Amino acid sequence: QAEVFVAGRALDYERLTILKASFKGEYGDLVKKRSSSQIFDEEAAPVVGYIWSFHFLDCLPLPWRRRFERPSSGSKGVARAEEMRERTVNERCLQLEQRWGNDKDAVEITVVNMVGDQRCLRISRDATAGEIKDRLAALAGIPRPELALVCAGAAGAIGDGPLDDEDRLPSEALDGPAPHATMVRTRPRRALSGSHDGSLGLWDISTGERLGMMRGHGDAILSLEVDWSTRRALTGSHDCRIKMWDLDHCICVGTMMSPGHPAFCIAADWSARRAISGSWDRSLQLWDLDSGLSVSKLDAVHGGNVLCIAMHWPALRALSGAQDGMLRMWDLEELALLWTVQSTVRGVSSLVVDWALSLALAGTTSGEISVWKLPTTAEAPERIAVLEGHEQVVSGLALDAEGRQVVSASWDGTLRRWELPAPESSGKASCTAVLNHEWGDAQTCLAVDWSMHCAVSGSTKALRIWAFEGWEEDTQQPHMLGGHEDGIACVAIEPQDAR
Repeated sequence: QAEVFVAGRALDYERLTILKASFKGEYGDLVKKRSSSQIFDEEAAPVVGYIWSFHFLDCLPLPWRRRFERPSSGSKGVARAEEMRERTVNERCLQLEQRWGNDKDAVEITVVNMVGDQRCLRISRDATAGEIKDRLAALAGIPRPELALVCAGAAGAIGDGPLDDEDRLPSEALDGPAPHATMVRTRPRRALSGSHDGSLGLWDISTGERLGMMRGHGDAILSLEVDWSTRRALTGSHDCRIKMWDLDHCICVGTMMSPGHPAFCIAADWSARRAISGSWDRSLQLWDLDSGLSVSKLDAVHGGNVLCIAMHWPALRALSGAQDGMLRMWDLEELALLWTVQSTVRGVSSLVVDWALSLALAGTTSGEISVWKLPTTAEAPERIAVLEGHEQVVSGLALDAEGRQVVSASWDGTLRRWELPAPESSGKASCTAVLNHEWGDAQTCLAVDWSMHCAVSGSTKALRIWAFEGWEEDTQQPHMLGGHEDGIACVAIEPQDAR
């Protein structure tokens, strides 16, 4: 029998939780139940059972999870393959170090990262950029695919950009008086998705690789909000909890309890550490992200479920849309209603606002999209256009107000791109492209990176990546990402400026 001590963050606490357990064999029964200082959430983590069934394991760093999780069918093979790859890389680095160290013609180069840290390497003159990156990745602890090398000499940069793996360092750099190379870490283009199976997936949309899968909610995830600069995310769920996640380590770092208030929509002011959520209890709640407590609440703000919200934090204004078909503007400082307007006879299902241009778009459960000019006073807004074409619920909207472009997703299985007329023009809004795909399943959420000209949509089956090129010809079949066990409810994409 081996006695082990596991330390990690509990599901709903920021304190360290320590479990003392004893095992029979590698994956035997749990013998000692818990210590007297145990602080597990009794509902989320049952006391009796195998250690790998405790939900808090999903909040542990990956090396600990690999050590204590119960292997599923095929997981032993995956773990063995990862171990073999790691061993191969280590052996290769050792071989390179020995070969370069014994080379009489080897040269020393200085590798500098973008913050000025330096590493000196002795390399052979025939070393490739790939071999150097292998060695640097092992020394710096950076994932190998995220490394790029730019070779430079005394006179400045040599070459047009990062070196390919098979490239060798130019002789003019090695023969110079101060040969060096710059190490650049290029982060992947990431997307975050929330699923009805209660999981949160982190993806590299350039390669389709799943970077992490987070669990902790006891029911479907309904909404999410991401701060890519700090790699923090908020998720609202049907289990009436709002959780905060650390995307660097793929762990839950906090939970806010919201009894009777499953957050259908959520928005956050990360700099001021506050958030707002809307729910089927027809209320809006303001949250303090530091304390995890609700600081104020607007009850009965609509006659139906609050499905979407858009925030203007500097002015403390909130625009909400609900199943009653109403759009309502709220002053959160005074907790007062400023104006209300009937957007549709059915529900408002999605909402996007450009506050600088006072432009709002509201998607409806009937398939139309209303374009509104927001007032600067307490007067009602003006509807300036209606976009028609979708046959079912408009589940997602993205707006590039300066470029007058809109992308929408719908339960009818299509994505549409629209062009809005100029503010002073008498022209009408028009649909410029319709994207169908061979699977035909409903598109349930949408995120767009306008600078990279791509969109990510979630559906009842999978996550899909679309490139803007070729939309007019309707010939594109999107790249599909699988991994969740149920449909996708919400998605966010990391913008180019955050990388």
